[in-house]
Amino acid sequence: MRITFKAFDSKMASREKLFKAGLEFANKLKREDIISITHTEDRDNIVLTVWYWTDEVDKGQEIKKARTSDLAHMGSGAALMTDGGGDGLKPNEQRIRPNRETHHDLPRVAPAPDLGK
Repeated sequence: MRITFKAFDSKMASREKLFKAGLEFANKLKREDIISITHTEDRDNIVLTVWYWTDEVDKGQEIKKARTSDLAHMGSGAALMTDGGGDGLKPNEQRIRPNRETHHDLPRVAPAPDLGK
């Protein structure tokens, strides 16, 4: 048994719809499995989170284990590129890319002359 959660975000829904969706989900759980229901607000964004106990296997851990095994078979020349936003990946999707240096030495530039004096 492990603790998990389901979060509901108001970016695309009203406060009423958000709370209704969270309650509908919580009502599907056994009463003794619910740990708590929390919410937070920041400007126009509300997040409602249902924390609960589950017997379900952690699929994220299974995926991570399989990915680690796959990378071990590929050797040290590969690295993971995770969802950094704007790259077309959905949350928790990953793409394999070659490992390469990402920093470059830039030429030094002389400071701008002080034109005010």
